Amino acid sequence: MSNGKRLLDGLPIVDATRDKIIHISTRDLTGGYTMLPNYCVVAHALGRNENGHQEAKAQPNVVLVKDGNHWVRYMPEARLRLEIIIHDRGGEFKAGDYYLKVPRGTKVLGSKHDQSKPPSGKTRRHRYIEGVRPKLFYERSEKGE
Repeated sequence: MSNGKRLLDGLPIVDATRDKIIHISTRDLTGGYTMLPNYCVVAHALGRNENGHQEAKAQPNVVLVKDGNHWVRYMPEARLRLEIIIHDRGGEFKAGDYYLKVPRGTKVLGSKHDQSKPPSGKTRRHRYIEGVRPKLFYERSEKGE
């Protein structure tokens, strides 16, 4: 990517290389908060699956899992994305198994679509879903890759 790597909390973000399955139990449902990416149901389930030693941040469009000195980036499956939105709007999150998928195509960091402006030079219009947790903002490192 010509304009540097993405960083979160000073650590680089890398795309996942393998899909991951997370089991969300009823215990995770009682401990999760709405509108907080690092204290939500998904973050609790990921921490529990790794004996509480894994930090995670979940958004409807992306789930970041801290792995040592970097964040691993996954795409939540459509069912999980919908459950996050429903939960943030005050609805019930359903327990079960959900997939965290490897980013593919234009979702891969550094793809042409990932650049700040499209080839036409026009600014992209971003659409946000009302009543859902705020979007995570990434830093950019000065070094290009």
